[in-house]
Amino acid sequence: EDIVVASLQANPAGPAIFCGTKNSKSEDIVVASLQANPAGPAIFLEQKTQKARVSLSLRSKRILPVQPWYNDGMIRIICGGKKNTGWTEEAISEYEKRLRKPFEVKWEFLEEEKLMKRLHDWPFRRGQEWVICCDERGENISSNEYSRSLEKVFFDGAEVVILIGGAYGFDAEIRGKADFVWSFSKLVFPHMIARLIVTEQIYRAQEISRGGKYHHE
Repeated sequence: EDIVVASLQANPAGPAIFCGTKNSKSEDIVVASLQANPAGPAIFLEQKTQKARVSLSLRSKRILPVQPWYNDGMIRIICGGKKNTGWTEEAISEYEKRLRKPFEVKWEFLEEEKLMKRLHDWPFRRGQEWVICCDERGENISSNEYSRSLEKVFFDGAEVVILIGGAYGFDAEIRGKADFVWSFSKLVFPHMIARLIVTEQIYRAQEISRGGKYHHE
């Protein structure tokens, strides 16, 4: 028997599920429920906290990579200042077109004064929206850590919101309300370049999550 093994987490919307990606030599796409196995052979589980290990027989002659279940959402990026223009818009679009759910992004642009007023009112719902505040006074993490953080949010059924300020960043009150304050490095970047870095890192996180060849250790 050909076996595919996957790690996944509980689906808050119902039974935990997983789906296989297309194999280069097979059109088989595996879609199975942990409560009912439509593919034939029995599924067995090895419970580890919220994770489960699954084995399933396939017709394919090769082991298929399996992607975990994700929340069917998007990443919202809220920015202070003007819309992306010129070479930054072109570069950002190059990464955007490669993104797939749940890593797709939706942009929102506000004048800096309006953005700050909105953030001081804090319209985000704790537990339903995970807010990342981009600020040089935050924590520096690796791309792998960033990818795992996004995965966890998607698994929990929440939405990711990324805040990118203008020239002066965010004050202590706003930083204190965010779930995570993210510093790219000790260097300071113009907010247009910060937008490009955020988009590239989202794409990198996606490729790390799916086991693509873009990211190298």
